[in-house]
Amino acid sequence: MKVVIFGGSGFLGTGIVTQLLKDPANEITIISRRAKPDKQPATVDWVKSDLLRDAHWHESVQAADWVIDCIGILLPNWKHHVTYHNGIFRPAQVIIDYLTILPTEKRPKFMFISANRGPFFMAPYMHAKQQVEQLTTKLPAEQVKIVYPTVMYDKSRPYSVMMALGMGILTLIPGIKVLMRGFEPMKRSQATREIVKLLHGEKSFIAARRR
Repeated sequence: MKVVIFGGSGFLGTGIVTQLLKDPANEITIISRRAKPDKQPATVDWVKSDLLRDAHWHESVQAADWVIDCIGILLPNWKHHVTYHNGIFRPAQVIIDYLTILPTEKRPKFMFISANRGPFFMAPYMHAKQQVEQLTTKLPAEQVKIVYPTVMYDKSRPYSVMMALGMGILTLIPGIKVLMRGFEPMKRSQATREIVKLLHGEKSFIAARRR
């Protein structure tokens, strides 16, 4: 299976790569604005590209079975002009628009990493995710998978473990558990296992929004 991952150097992206590498038959390509890091496995192809400004990524997409959009930001960075629009919506729009013009025989399936729920102060983040979900309707439904992970944690990022622990403690407070429904933290490894199941055509709870 040939998989192209946009945002493959990020938190979830690196987890997906690790999961896919467990099967040596998988061929993985990461599209990133960054140069290939020294620690990246040699078996992973790396294409340095800014998809908003060049077309270096087109050839890899045409050869893929799946394209996964892991590009995203949790919070905007106004100092560096990074917004939810150009950090989530616009990259997905460019990828999807390109997929729509490909001949059917060269068009890979598309997976978008959305989110299950967000607290009220993350409404702009959820709005950007939902805008992309609407964009995916440009593609045939059978060629699209949207996944809805909750807050993920992994020991490679200690702060994520602390955050998950804090959210777990909150659920012990009477009345708070109901409010936390749909926010329950999940291990990154669990999310990536479910994502790979979907790539293989299997069913997964992560393919539907949960309340």
